[in-house]
Amino acid sequence: MHRHQQGLTLIELMIAMALGMGVVLAAMALMQAARSTYLSVADSAQVQENGRYALDLMARTVRQANYVPQDNPAFLRNDLGGLEPGVFGIDNARVSEHSTGLSSPSANRDAHGSDLLAIRFFGSGPRNQPDNDMLNCAGFAVPGPNGATSLSDLEEVRGLSIFYVAPDSTGEPELRCKYFTRDGGWSAAAIVRGVESFQVLYGVRNVNNIGGDLDYMSATRIDKRWRDVAAIRIALLARGERNVRDGGTALVHRLFGAAYQDGGDAGAMIDEARLPPLVQQRTRKVFQTTIWLRNSAP
Repeated sequence: MHRHQQGLTLIELMIAMALGMGVVLAAMALMQAARSTYLSVADSAQVQENGRYALDLMARTVRQANYVPQDNPAFLRNDLGGLEPGVFGIDNARVSEHSTGLSSPSANRDAHGSDLLAIRFFGSGPRNQPDNDMLNCAGFAVPGPNGATSLSDLEEVRGLSIFYVAPDSTGEPELRCKYFTRDGGWSAAAIVRGVESFQVLYGVRNVNNIGGDLDYMSATRIDKRWRDVAAIRIALLARGERNVRDGGTALVHRLFGAAYQDGGDAGAMIDEARLPPLVQQRTRKVFQTTIWLRNSAP
């Protein structure tokens, strides 16, 4: 006896399609959630790595401040008190990449009033073959003051590392270091992308304080006491490259903690609610360190 083959009814087909579509949508939602979690974790890890690297590099550079190779005869013939201080800073400032040293600084409004930090030090080894003991912020060896006799000659060959924040070609803020090149010019290298605010406080010796504690103040308040700086406190607000947060309450980031109150120190407090909507939902983290100077100013 022959039996006729029968297919699915229209209702059965629609139910099967609906179930299949539900499975596909559930899989897509699971995949999207997994992707968002991955991006969030990767972004947070990148921010963590960037912040730690920036602080480590600046700490190594700051510890070189005021270094003088005392075995060089040129330093015995001159009063080193006439040299520029090994530590110098400007609040709310940036410089041009190819301008001479610290010349023509401008306000840094695009980077929340980020500061500028300059570190001076002498190198070591012959000019044509430095011994790599003293490096500038870009990682290049700085030679010693060979052949320099006068104070002006010494100052001219002195190493200088300048840290500041400026936007890259896409508008993303990045921490940069400016340095003197071997061909006699100036250049700047990007250290870390996504640095929204770079703030510096200077620990100055208080002669009236028997306990030896330092008074930490901004560059504007330090006036001309740069030779009294014994430590530098650095704070960064680093952000990720994507909007990976799902809304929520806007955060307020206090780079030096709630105890620091200085209304004139732009950038020490960042309120996410006041940031452009395109970057409000990015991962952010504050990094802070205090670096003690190894060498006193001459």
